[in-house]
Amino acid sequence: MLYIIGMGPGDPCYLTELAKHHLKTLDVIIGVDRQLETVKPYCHDNMVAFAYSGRLNHLKEHIENAKTKHDAIGILASGDPSFYGISQWVMKTFADDVCHIIPGISSTQILFAKAQIPMHDFYMTSLHGRKEALNALLKYPKLCLLTDRDHTPYVIAKHYLDHGENPRIIIGESLSYPDECITDCLASAVDNRDYKMSVVIIINERS
Repeated sequence: MLYIIGMGPGDPCYLTELAKHHLKTLDVIIGVDRQLETVKPYCHDNMVAFAYSGRLNHLKEHIENAKTKHDAIGILASGDPSFYGISQWVMKTFADDVCHIIPGISSTQILFAKAQIPMHDFYMTSLHGRKEALNALLKYPKLCLLTDRDHTPYVIAKHYLDHGENPRIIIGESLSYPDECITDCLASAVDNRDYKMSVVIIINERS
């Protein structure tokens, strides 16, 4: 049986009680080093932990190996695994297995809460690996984006500026971590620099 455990944005205080409960009952957990370190205090002494590189083929190998020896396998997922997380991939790849998803708090929820902006009327999506995604987003007056190395906050802001738009952009970096940084500015003021694990809110309501 597979358990996909949403870990929230990173700080252990955002782990749900349900996630902590399952961590105490599983035979084995699989995650990247950072995730395993976060959940270590909530795992029992006989827990078997496997670290994977972050690549899906490596994760698949670990899950297949764990299934030969263990019944209850936990797969750690950052944020909410059902919001552009690994839940769909796990259920498709291991379609013959019973799978339980333990929801987590997403980084988007954290940013909306800290910016004190309601999220119910925003279009929310991810830019991970989607090279032509930006053009389709210009039509939305309010949206929230998960970024990647190619679609940085600066690249997003420049795309709007190149199309004659200068929306308000709120950038959340390393949310819930000690080096958390939230920037609220117009697109024209977004710096061209390296950004850490960022979420972007865009408000482009034209009068």
